[in-house]
Parts: sequence; structure tokens; C-alpha cells
Amino acid sequence: MAVVMNALLKAGAKLNAVNQAGLTAFEFGLFSGHDGLDALIAAGYRLPAAKVKLYLDAMQSNPKSVALVKKVSAP
Repeated sequence: MAVVMNALLKAGAKLNAVNQAGLTAFEFGLFSGHDGLDALIAAGYRLPAAKVKLYLDAMQSNPKSVALVKKVSAP
């Protein structure tokens, strides 16, 4: 998945584009924690503070997802 994400980013994909449900690619992939999320993080993807708290609370039983959310916490 990281190969696909990197290719999309190089082709000009927008980090903060949302689908019809209002989710970014990072948020959509957060539940599975696939390796493409690391490509988004490396490209500068960040979550707003309100969403960080929401996802940390909702995913407290999933350590991998919690770690990813902490990586993208906006300063």
C-alpha cells in the first residue's frame, strides 16, 4: 500500500482530500493501520486537535492506531 500512496502523492494527490463521508485517506486507513499511512505521515499529514482526541478515545483498545494518531497530532 505504501507504494501506491507514494505514487499518488508524487502524482499530486492532496493529503487532506476527503471522501463523501468526510474522511481523509489517513482516517479511512486508520482502522487497518496499513503501511500506506506512513507515506502520508512522511508527506506531512496532520490531524487537527479535535480529531486527535476523538480518535484516541475511540481507538484506545488498538495500540497500533493510537500510535499512528499520536504521530499525526498537529502541534
